[in-house]
Amino acid sequence: MMKPAKVSIGLKDVRINHSRMQAAEARGKKRGTTKALAFIRRNSQWKVLKRRKSASKPGNPPSIHARGQISLKNIRFGYESVTESGVVGPIRLNHVPDSTNPGQTVPNVLEKGGTMMVDEVKVNLPDNRGSFWRRRDKRRRLDGRRQYRRRRVTIKPRPFMSVALDNEVKSGNVEGAFADVVT
Repeated sequence: MMKPAKVSIGLKDVRINHSRMQAAEARGKKRGTTKALAFIRRNSQWKVLKRRKSASKPGNPPSIHARGQISLKNIRFGYESVTESGVVGPIRLNHVPDSTNPGQTVPNVLEKGGTMMVDEVKVNLPDNRGSFWRRRDKRRRLDGRRQYRRRRVTIKPRPFMSVALDNEVKSGNVEGAFADVVT
């Protein structure tokens, strides 16, 4: 029968450079956070927001109708190194300020629901067949011959960023972005 051997190691001259470890940890946090934000951005742009001709139903992500540069698909993300956190979301779109909800933006109202003011112009049909109200194009000047109105509308929630976050958390991409942060 063998006798157990004793092993002793002297750690007399081992020094740990804490500043280098903290710098490596900060780099890893930044890399992991920006990777997770990029996953959420990609999911919201390509999997959640869809182009449809019809309007979306409340509770479902909004439909994308615009083809140009300004739409809900313009999603950006940023990392703040001071707080070591990030934010991801659509760019701020033009809106009509509402005195009851100051500072509300179109993406915010779509995500959570709420009220907004809508500018409309009255369109008269030819041959006196009637008229209807249509959303006013703010790129055009006000015409003294037309009638205008501002109407408050209630928008039910159509979440899209929270859906993208949930999808990425379920797929494991958010936790996976922080794998091997400090090696």
